[in-house]
Amino acid sequence: MITCLRTKNYNIMNFIPYPRVDKNLHHDLESWRSNGTKAEGNWRSLKKYLADNCKVTKSHALTKCWYSELHQGDNYVLDVEHFRPKNKANPLKEKDVKIIEKILGFPLLQDEAQGHKYDWLEFDYRNYRIVTGFTNRGGAKHIYFPVFKGTRRLINNEKPWIEKEFPLFLDPVNRHDSSLLIVTPDGCILPKTAKQQLNQSDIDGLPHSWNNDAFDYTRAVVTIKMYRLDETIFNQARKEFYDYMTEELDILIMMINENVSKDLMKKSLEKISRSLLPSAQFSLASRCSLINYTPDSKYHIDVINIFNNARRQIFDSIENLINSFLIDWDKP
Repeated sequence: MITCLRTKNYNIMNFIPYPRVDKNLHHDLESWRSNGTKAEGNWRSLKKYLADNCKVTKSHALTKCWYSELHQGDNYVLDVEHFRPKNKANPLKEKDVKIIEKILGFPLLQDEAQGHKYDWLEFDYRNYRIVTGFTNRGGAKHIYFPVFKGTRRLINNEKPWIEKEFPLFLDPVNRHDSSLLIVTPDGCILPKTAKQQLNQSDIDGLPHSWNNDAFDYTRAVVTIKMYRLDETIFNQARKEFYDYMTEELDILIMMINENVSKDLMKKSLEKISRSLLPSAQFSLASRCSLINYTPDSKYHIDVINIFNNARRQIFDSIENLINSFLIDWDKP
């Protein structure tokens, strides 16, 4: 009897569908690029563009931090952050490295070179991510962009979606990276991959070893720490959303058991689906709750099977919606 959906069968994602290349001439982007004071940048136009277009339904605006998933009622409160810094792309400070190594239980193999710039990406909209100030400033991600020891950084107009680079941070617009974190029932965020030590042999095996468990685990730990995703305020909020989804699923299986009308069932399924959209606040917690939910044993096997089929259909519909909005990174 299937009682819950395991993570090996369904990806747990907080994936942000980046604007498609066919929207490259959008008027908000044109306004941003043509702004006369380029040094300051017309950031409102860029924020509006990203918030309005990085979504999979027209009615669901994306006004949340792409890392913490904290919702902001006004997208102007959010920062647009250079994922690859334009002026300095520093390795992590020693104090942060020590904290991370204590969590990892093994050395953090980062490149120590200072002062690299990604200045040619300064006004490429694909280098921007929407974040809250809390996850970006005051000792958080900010100007840091560490890469693994002994690996090369991009130079001279190379594009990160074409040339290989091996950063320590996860990227929410990368399909693989977005599947590497999970939320527990108490709201804590953890690496999805089991702990596995990263060795120099893994780095020597690049690019073929990229995305193995050792890299995935290390990058998840670094991202959680440097984006402050394990702060109490976020854990409490994720727990609330996790519990809310559990309650909705309790209602859904009860409705199946009582054979309620199709209209009521449809409304319940739509409410659950909206909580899973990439634009929904703390959607990762909702996804984890849906995957890990175990129906009460008091229900008949036929009811449980109907429930699990409905759960699969919810995931499949969201997956299909996301797939229709994937960016083509191979185009300029």
